[in-house]
Amino acid sequence: DKFCDANNCLLSNSIDLSNGIVLLCGHSFHKECLSTLYDDKCNFCFDYLSSGIEKNIKSLDQRLSTSLKENEIPLFEKENNNDDENDEEENIENILERTECDVENQYDIMYQQWLNYNDI
Repeated sequence: DKFCDANNCLLSNSIDLSNGIVLLCGHSFHKECLSTLYDDKCNFCFDYLSSGIEKNIKSLDQRLSTSLKENEIPLFEKENNNDDENDEEENIENILERTECDVENQYDIMYQQWLNYNDI
């Protein structure tokens, strides 16, 4: 059974805990072999994740550049404003105010249920 997952490993495959390391991903390497990888990252996982990200970006780009059919709704609406920081700050403030009201309403509801608990 091979200990080191490095393709170019020339070291012994005997398990020596002082010379080996197992990464969080589960791949194991000799310390010397790990230093030959991309910035001490697992080549296998880095390549796998990079190709997955690239595939998802291409798919998203293709979907965003495809014309919509009559019954489809766009993922993003084009806004007519100039995205001023003031507008953004107002939107954030509105969201925070609505969230605060929602939390207060939920608190009032739960408090009333708690008060009425003994009446049940």
